[in-house]
Amino acid sequence: GTHVGVAYRQQIVAGGSYYNLRFALLNPDGTLFKDVALTNYLDGAYKSVGQVNQSRPDKVGLTWNGSEYAIVWDDVDFNAPGSAVRLIRVTPLGVASPRVPVATSDELFGPVGPAVAWSAPYGGYLISGSINNSVYYRRVGALGTALETPNTFGNSYTCNSALAAAPD
Repeated sequence: GTHVGVAYRQQIVAGGSYYNLRFALLNPDGTLFKDVALTNYLDGAYKSVGQVNQSRPDKVGLTWNGSEYAIVWDDVDFNAPGSAVRLIRVTPLGVASPRVPVATSDELFGPVGPAVAWSAPYGGYLISGSINNSVYYRRVGALGTALETPNTFGNSYTCNSALAAAPD
């Protein structure tokens, strides 16, 4: 690609606690090429990108695989039980694919801090974060739909680290 991708959370209302997910493509000189809304939650919808309670570190994971961007985030619905870590793929021109759940709160018991990386040997995306006082990673395939069993390790309530996959 010829652009830099930036995924970010935007407050739904000024001073509010609920957030939408946006994705910006920047030209090499830093000017804006395109800005895309990836979620369109409205004020009062009780949906948010990340938790309203900022005592835990929410983040958005972003990677480039050589032909597209992938973004993961904790997608929260306060009117429904649980939430989900979702993945969305975006083309170099800023066209987004449908978002897909790659982990649920019921499955992972409160996912925190999702990150994403591309693995060339595997030919798909990996996601990570923390669940149930452990760090996890999971292979999810090239489209985010080939979900493998999460692997857990360590002892950490939160995961602020990045995820990287070596080419070999």
